Amino acid sequence: MNEDIYKKDGYALENTYYAIPGTIVQTVLEFPEYDKQGKSLIIVLDDVMSISYSIYRSKIRVIPLGQNKTRGFGLGTRLVAGSMIRSVFTTDKFTDIQSRIYVDNATSIETRLKGINDAIPKGIPNKDIYSIMKDDLGYFNIHTLAIPEYADAKPRYETIYGVTIINTGQVYSVEDLITESTFSFEALGVKSSTGDLTSFSRGFSDNASVTSVSEILKI
Repeated sequence: MNEDIYKKDGYALENTYYAIPGTIVQTVLEFPEYDKQGKSLIIVLDDVMSISYSIYRSKIRVIPLGQNKTRGFGLGTRLVAGSMIRSVFTTDKFTDIQSRIYVDNATSIETRLKGINDAIPKGIPNKDIYSIMKDDLGYFNIHTLAIPEYADAKPRYETIYGVTIINTGQVYSVEDLITESTFSFEALGVKSSTGDLTSFSRGFSDNASVTSVSEILKI
């Protein structure tokens, strides 16, 4: 192998690689183009205990007629799904924004749900006017940032983009010292990067500008 290419790719033997413990990972939620001015809503979550995702890609074996060996694979649909576990505190940023979204849009929601002569359309419960649950929230991005405590270590960024919440859950128990809140989600994709993010896409957004996680955390 050409030595210049070998070093350019960053796999030279003199490089040092550092593990990433979960305790140094910072989680940031981004609601792209949230307001009328096209600005994003940023939430830095300090109560995340665990975040996980899995990617499943359907691949169909291609076997020519008359043969018994696989010659290749046909690419099918891809599914990105995961979950987040958070500690429950008296102050909850995620629940707070959930309430703020309702307050900001309460009049519009009520107008859309009410029909002719100020009557609620059939099949829509009255309570739907007065509540917005977490699975009613629109698409958002989950950014994770990990910066190892070493001078020469590069930060690692990951973005789960196009996230939509599928289900949520929470249990209060006298046997638990910490109450946990969970939600499961599906997403459009995952992007990973290390080091500089000058060319890193913002995620699920029509805005062409680039916003890195390190810039978000300065807000």
